[in-house]
Amino acid sequence: MGLPGPKNVKVKLVSREQAEALLRQDLEEDRDHLQRLGEALLAVGLLPAGTKLEALAPDFNRQNVNGFYDLRQHTLFLLDDQPDEAQRPIVAHELAHAVQDANVDLDAAMTARRGSEDATLAFTAVLEGQAQATAALVMEGWLRDQHVTVEGMAGLLSDTAAKSAAEAAERAPTPWLGLQLRFPYVAGRELIAANATADDPIARGLLSNPPASTAQVLGPLTPALSPLRRERETQPLEGRLQLDRLIPNAKPSISTTLGRANLELLGAGLGEGWRGDRLESVRAGKKTITAWVIVFESPEQSAKVAAALKNASASGRAVVLLVGEPSPKVRAALLAREFR
Repeated sequence: MGLPGPKNVKVKLVSREQAEALLRQDLEEDRDHLQRLGEALLAVGLLPAGTKLEALAPDFNRQNVNGFYDLRQHTLFLLDDQPDEAQRPIVAHELAHAVQDANVDLDAAMTARRGSEDATLAFTAVLEGQAQATAALVMEGWLRDQHVTVEGMAGLLSDTAAKSAAEAAERAPTPWLGLQLRFPYVAGRELIAANATADDPIARGLLSNPPASTAQVLGPLTPALSPLRRERETQPLEGRLQLDRLIPNAKPSISTTLGRANLELLGAGLGEGWRGDRLESVRAGKKTITAWVIVFESPEQSAKVAAALKNASASGRAVVLLVGEPSPKVRAALLAREFR
């Protein structure tokens, strides 16, 4: 990987049941967040009616684990029901995460992005894309030692891993959960491939200068974003909409950015021209009120999304589509009108 390694990594061999219990414990800590996020996604039609995200997500995630690196315990957990040969790429992949963690405090980095589903998904694409590329290089070297040589073997192995993740995502109980699995591996594979060089096959620069949004992952895929370009592509809707101040007796529930990748769930190409968004829910008594403000580059793209959102479910929602960068006053006026 061309990066300094961790000082030490603990390794534990556990049963699948033990691994699932550990993951369940971590996911239970996020149960409240998943519930509030699920309510907001339901309101704008990104989850099917009746979906309980806090119940589905833990089960789906546990079904798709063959080993994992725990950021807090700095421990590599391997499953005792995996044969040795199957463990080889898993160990390489998870140790890549240990190296990333040694160079960028991943727990802190993920915590810093907690307020944006979009930024979290974009950063995860870097992490999984690099880990895939690393595991492919390790396996290519091992096969060469076994006198098995195929031109472009590392690329083929990385493609295979991405396709495997995509196939698992197809079995997700909802498309939104499938996106959480597919995007980091499939888009991450393309991101690393676009930025890799002969001297840097895992695109190290992306770890210290990652894309800020899924739009950047799906866009030009350049390795280093200049300060000017970062400023130009900064989400114009960063920060809370403050619905709790606009709606009487409302209390904040969740405020996040969904980004281009989530828009694509409503239809292929609907994320093009995305310039920023903010999904926010508040609770007023027993009612949850949700607003999703999305900014596009052109009126044409905004109209396409408006047509797709006609099928969005649930009452008490508002979807405000804008072109250009709205001032806070314009934004507040639009939202106040929606809930008057």
